[in-house]
Amino acid sequence: MQKEKFDQSLLAIEDSLYRYAYSLVYNQDDAKDLLQETFVKALSNKDKFEDGTNLSAWTFTIMKNTFYSNYQKQRHAPFTATQANDLRVLNVADDSKLLPESEIFEQELEKGIQQIEEDQRVPFQMYNEGYKYQEIAEKLDTSIGTIKTRIYMCRRKLMDNLREFQN
Repeated sequence: MQKEKFDQSLLAIEDSLYRYAYSLVYNQDDAKDLLQETFVKALSNKDKFEDGTNLSAWTFTIMKNTFYSNYQKQRHAPFTATQANDLRVLNVADDSKLLPESEIFEQELEKGIQQIEEDQRVPFQMYNEGYKYQEIAEKLDTSIGTIKTRIYMCRRKLMDNLREFQN
């Protein structure tokens, strides 16, 4: 595909790409960033685009993969002071005390987690720490299907315990 035609075709789908980006991130600024990153990747890899294939599908795939890559990076990124401060602001009634309900709920949640059998609790905790299913399966020398089932069962038990707490 000629450079000008490629660029024009890419610009023609910009609005659709932006709407898709927004559906992924639910934030205008993040959607614009994702759109820009997608354009940069598409333009820098246009030599890999095959004539006669669907440019729109190719570009949407780039966006989806970029979004998932960024999401994975954020999941494994260290917890920053800014994030901690944001959570503190959300969970604090004033500058010095946690809301009593939040503290009690957190204690009940931790108690509920500790009551679950170890074979379900450990994969669940690892998953919440940011490990992927495959990583958990390898570390625990178990199949991915078993890990997914154990995490699912742990979640179900926690939800049941929390329903009892709310009533």
